[in-house]
Amino acid sequence: MTSAMMLGWRKFAGSWVSTLLFCLFFGVAVAACGGSSSDGNQVNNPGPEQPEPEPEPEPEPEPEPEPEPEPEPEPEPDCEVEYETTFEAVQEVFTNRCVSCHGENGLGGLDLREGYAWDNLFEVTANGVDKWLVHPGDTERSHLYEKIIAWTDSSIVIPGGNMPPSGSLSDNELNLIRFWIYGGGPEDVMLQGTEEILEDVCLAEPGVYTIEPLDAPDESEGIQLVMPMQVVARASETETCMVVYEDFCDQIPDAKRIPGTNLFMYDINEIRMPAFSHHLLIGAPVQNFGSETILPESFSDWKCRGGAQDGETCDPRDGAGCGEGRCATPLIQQMTCSGYEPGNGAVMVSWAGTQQPQFYSKLPEGVYGVAPCRTVVSYNLHAFNLTPEDAEITAQTNFVFAQDPKWRIRGMSTDERDRYGPLSPFGIGRLNQEGAEAYTENTLCKTVTLPQGAYLQGFSSHTHQLGALSTWTGPDGELVYYSPYYNDPANVSYPEPEQYNDPDPATRTFEFCTLYRNGIDENGEIDITRMSRSSTRPYTFGGPSNTNAGCEPYRCVNEGVDRRAINCDDGVANYKGDDRACDSSPGAGDGFCDGCSIQGGITTQDEMYQGSLRYYLKELLEDEE
Repeated sequence: MTSAMMLGWRKFAGSWVSTLLFCLFFGVAVAACGGSSSDGNQVNNPGPEQPEPEPEPEPEPEPEPEPEPEPEPEPEPDCEVEYETTFEAVQEVFTNRCVSCHGENGLGGLDLREGYAWDNLFEVTANGVDKWLVHPGDTERSHLYEKIIAWTDSSIVIPGGNMPPSGSLSDNELNLIRFWIYGGGPEDVMLQGTEEILEDVCLAEPGVYTIEPLDAPDESEGIQLVMPMQVVARASETETCMVVYEDFCDQIPDAKRIPGTNLFMYDINEIRMPAFSHHLLIGAPVQNFGSETILPESFSDWKCRGGAQDGETCDPRDGAGCGEGRCATPLIQQMTCSGYEPGNGAVMVSWAGTQQPQFYSKLPEGVYGVAPCRTVVSYNLHAFNLTPEDAEITAQTNFVFAQDPKWRIRGMSTDERDRYGPLSPFGIGRLNQEGAEAYTENTLCKTVTLPQGAYLQGFSSHTHQLGALSTWTGPDGELVYYSPYYNDPANVSYPEPEQYNDPDPATRTFEFCTLYRNGIDENGEIDITRMSRSSTRPYTFGGPSNTNAGCEPYRCVNEGVDRRAINCDDGVANYKGDDRACDSSPGAGDGFCDGCSIQGGITTQDEMYQGSLRYYLKELLEDEE
């Protein structure tokens, strides 16, 4: 909720009014030859004349007590809280659009009335489908979401038809249900980010919600990695790196190992973590993907993290040495794990990760991925906590051993190292030169060409909050990927990949595009909540300790006054602009020069531009084996 509450302050003035009147009279009768006494008798010899006595000082009056200040009035809210939890808003959609069919004794035995809906949806298996109706954190495996999104996605064919049968929910209703599932599907908490969907109502403060941890696979079928718990402070954004040591090699059957290497083969990868994370990248030294292995002795400063021994020196090879905690290297705030100091120069490469609370990937039959079974494991977590509470974050990563490994999965991305150098990953270099100017939109596109004979397995994308839409288009011009949500990007996988074997490269070329909007909505109206701004750019590549945060602003950002055409650049490289140029009238003092062009970077206030596709080559991998 972004509504401001105005506090009215009453001023009190205290004063004392005290007037003291003194009348001191001294009567002395004086005669030239004599005088009279007080009893009227003549005095013949009065003696020398006596001086008049000095008046005695009057005592200072006691000050009156200062009046007690009246209590400050309670702030009046702009409106009554309409929803205490995100699910209350979801329930209203069910009540308005679903309960006519799914009430008491509803169709398919599904009752979506208030007081019944959550228990009948959350982790409940759908009729006739091997899926839960609501799979926490995962819209792609939530049958409820498939049923309602099928109206707008013709690629989804649902047994029993789309829901509701009267037609599609509104875009806002669809987004609300998607977001609720993405956040874990809780019943009793307001998820951070709900205010971006329900913008015109009053909401309760967001709260911390942790998705139930992911169950580990049976030891004969796979392994689980667990990221040690870390705390993301309230109202903060952070990106961190730390390292633990894992050794699963003795658990993995020889048939699932690649001889002469430290690698095993898997075909299912699943990750679960709280919705506070923007991304989690799981890495290892690049040498650990070959015949050489970098072990924990190459890393320094191992200490217990969490539990009764928190902070004590530990042996990373002793899995039980920290009790309920984990033995880990220091948690350092930095971008990715590149240049991680306790790693003594080890070059880390990511081999798993997610941009969503729940990630699930099952490779086609015969296709496999690889991961090291004895290795130091780095965890790079980028998280933001907008709630008033500190949030604890951990994550579980499952790998299920490949059933019939034949062909290794590979990837291609839109990186342009030849044009933009080392900043090309995630399109940062290109965005720095071609990002959208303030109050405009801009689309960046890039083509990639599959090698001849490749089997296309899927697509994904990665942007930050100003990325309004990402798409992939096939060689025939057909749209094959569509993702309008930066924090929940689509992860498209083909259960039956198609081979691209034509010698003509044009028939194997795909185009990735992302539309960026900077300070405007889809109708071109001002939306400063989604704008590149100097004051809200928390840090750059140096991490949270970096002092050169911000950008050089040149456009006005005023509440309620359209000053977007004014150039308020003060001409100084100081991350500030000329606020006076933005005043609604000369000298009004209400101007704010804060708007920048989109820049590439690592925080959610910066931007990224990344498209990737996955493929495999049967012939090549058979030759390699």
